[in-house]
Amino acid sequence: MKKIAIFINSDSQYFGIKAIAQFFVDAGWDLDLLIPNLNSFPDIVLSDIQAKYNFIEADVDRLCFTIGGNNYNVIGCYSSGSTIRRLQRNISLLYKETGTRPFIFTGYNGVVYEKYEEGIYWRCGYDVICVNGQRDVELFQSILAGTVCNDQKLYALGINKPHNYLPTTPKKSVVFAEQVIVPHSKKNRRLFFKQLSLFAEANPDYEVTIKPRVPMGGNTFHKQVLHPESYDAWPVNVKISHAPLTELLSEAEALLSISSTAYFDAISYDVLPLCIMDFGVNTRYGSHYFIGCGTEILLNELKPIEELLELKVNKTWISRTGYNLNNFNALLDEIEVYDSKPLPPAFPELFLNSSWKGRIAARQNPVEVMLLLQANSLFEEGKYLNCIEKLHHFNDITSKNAHAAYLMVECYEAIFEYKLALEWLRLVKILKPHWKKVQVKWLSIQSKRMKAIFLKNTP
Repeated sequence: MKKIAIFINSDSQYFGIKAIAQFFVDAGWDLDLLIPNLNSFPDIVLSDIQAKYNFIEADVDRLCFTIGGNNYNVIGCYSSGSTIRRLQRNISLLYKETGTRPFIFTGYNGVVYEKYEEGIYWRCGYDVICVNGQRDVELFQSILAGTVCNDQKLYALGINKPHNYLPTTPKKSVVFAEQVIVPHSKKNRRLFFKQLSLFAEANPDYEVTIKPRVPMGGNTFHKQVLHPESYDAWPVNVKISHAPLTELLSEAEALLSISSTAYFDAISYDVLPLCIMDFGVNTRYGSHYFIGCGTEILLNELKPIEELLELKVNKTWISRTGYNLNNFNALLDEIEVYDSKPLPPAFPELFLNSSWKGRIAARQNPVEVMLLLQANSLFEEGKYLNCIEKLHHFNDITSKNAHAAYLMVECYEAIFEYKLALEWLRLVKILKPHWKKVQVKWLSIQSKRMKAIFLKNTP
């Protein structure tokens, strides 16, 4: 059976890859989700993952060098730009070392509405970059034109939301799909909640249900500053519900959102999506993406909901977004004809890395990462001689890396070669590792202990 791994590190990315994951499972592939930190997911999302998929807790380094990137036919990576680039570098090294590698793809979770240039530059160098629709393809092709990544393959897979028939009769209800950082500041969120309250008061015959992105205190990719449940001035016809969005849509006539992909969920449930434009054409909040959708509204006009229900989604606009394009077979066709080869060109890292922003995950030497992970794995398995051999093979790294050198200390001590262990321990001290004081003190204790053992066992 063919195997695919998809790396994600937030609930947003899980929502972004669910349709792709299910497509491969339905096509008979064996799928693993790779997640670096399970605690970063809301409980309800984690429960969904556990019920539907096999998952492994690991980062991209462990995926490539310990679990083994070549154990998979295909690897997808949906994460921050620097992590996406880090996996690309790891796979490039894997190919250099073994002459083979998996097919790799990456993409975006949800609507692509900001940091177009930065986002696509980090992603270049994959076999395929998946986007939503034709508008994305044209945008990114224009950005990459004339660069080293001019020929980067871009596939529009679609914003795919299977159509659902709702047998229940809608009641006078609208749902607001809250977003954690839209708006982002406490002041703006309070002002927005006030405006939503006035809109609800202007429509007393309607129930306005707020669907929070996560429960108060829950985990998600972004930090929330004012949860809807913390706002204390909601009118009587506003309620907050943590029920699944699908359940809430089954009783609603319309959905309110600023730039949430719930806009497309509503269409799939035959519920009218209304796009709130009170923040204007705002690239930070994503409202500019929805200009031309046909259902833009201003809450501050306090219009009757009955009047808003007359609006229609613009068919030309929706077709260019990639809504329900369901083009997964194009990706699968590309995979089927793939023959192991060097990766496409990627952008120079010196242009991408920005230490002042903390975006330096891709800078670390992948050979060093591979060596430490594989050597440490050998040590944990008790294969001390193999570990020593591996570290000696990359002596140019081992002799300059305090962690690698200390692994040599531990290996030689484990096979009772105390003299060699002491020599490597001296090197560790010379390297002056930036470890915590307690670890530096431990080096001195280790040195004294091994000297005593060595002298005791020396004639």
